[in-house]
Amino acid sequence: MKFKEFDKPEYFVNRELSWIKFDDRVLSEARDKNLPLFERLKFLSITSSNLDEFYMVRVASLKDQVHAGYKKTDIAGMTAKEQLKAISQQTHDLVHVQYSTLNRSLVPALEKAGLHVIFEHEAFSEKQKEFVDRYFEDNVYPVLTPMAMDSSRPFPLIRNKTLNIGALLSRKDTKKGKEEIDFATVQVPSVLPRVVLIPSEKKGHTTVTLLEQIIERNIDKLFLSYDVICAHPYRIMRNADLSIDEDEAEDLLVEIQKQLKKRQWGEVIRLEVEDKMDPRLLDILKMEFQVYLPILAFNRYTLNHIMLKQNLLKDCSENYKTALKLCFLHIPVQV
Repeated sequence: MKFKEFDKPEYFVNRELSWIKFDDRVLSEARDKNLPLFERLKFLSITSSNLDEFYMVRVASLKDQVHAGYKKTDIAGMTAKEQLKAISQQTHDLVHVQYSTLNRSLVPALEKAGLHVIFEHEAFSEKQKEFVDRYFEDNVYPVLTPMAMDSSRPFPLIRNKTLNIGALLSRKDTKKGKEEIDFATVQVPSVLPRVVLIPSEKKGHTTVTLLEQIIERNIDKLFLSYDVICAHPYRIMRNADLSIDEDEAEDLLVEIQKQLKKRQWGEVIRLEVEDKMDPRLLDILKMEFQVYLPILAFNRYTLNHIMLKQNLLKDCSENYKTALKLCFLHIPVQV
């Protein structure tokens, strides 16, 4: 056999697609019913955090190649544009399995063990509504910074990996006699725990909800002169790939600092939105983040609800360790 035959592209797997297969193997741990429940949640959150890093660095690098017009194929015979298309398809499949694992396996298991998670504020009982409204007034409202966009105010800077709530606001223009619709957004504060313990309807059970649901329920209190048409959470990933020429840089440390500052204005690589988001709100986000171009359209993800990230599960263990132990005495609270 001639050695040159081993140079055939079909003998190789693309590096980026290989990484997605690795993340899928991590996800298989979350589907393993032989593992403790919180261990499975931990593996699920790891796959999501891994995917964030993958898009901010590896996918961002491929996008830079496409923008530069680089058409050379890799060892597996794929151009950068072909890789992006294949990554999009396989990532959508991976995210679908993530949510299927969460909604069809892990959430029911949590319910069975005595932990009820309310993912939508519409499902609150009257007692829970009273509690979360008071919690919002006392703890959340003072640390929120709502931002609106109109003819006099440009679209605000949305920071990388932050969870935000976008809203459409309406007001009556008495001079023109027609309704005007404005866009507004508010960042879910990271200084507060994302998991909030609320009163339970069942004795012996623990009930929690997510901070963004509390904000979404009370978002009308942030815009008193407007009617809130809709409000939905969203999240973006920005290009975090560092491109530094060590030979040309006079001071490498200074150059790294400059590149780190540029990250907050980096190109949007990935947009995560709810599947039930109002199309008008989605159109605004796509236009402002420039994900309407063909090469970027692959990277819009509609989700049942924003993924349980690793920091969320950390909040769950740190802030409510005592409460959760009542439900999970046999499960290690290490998430």
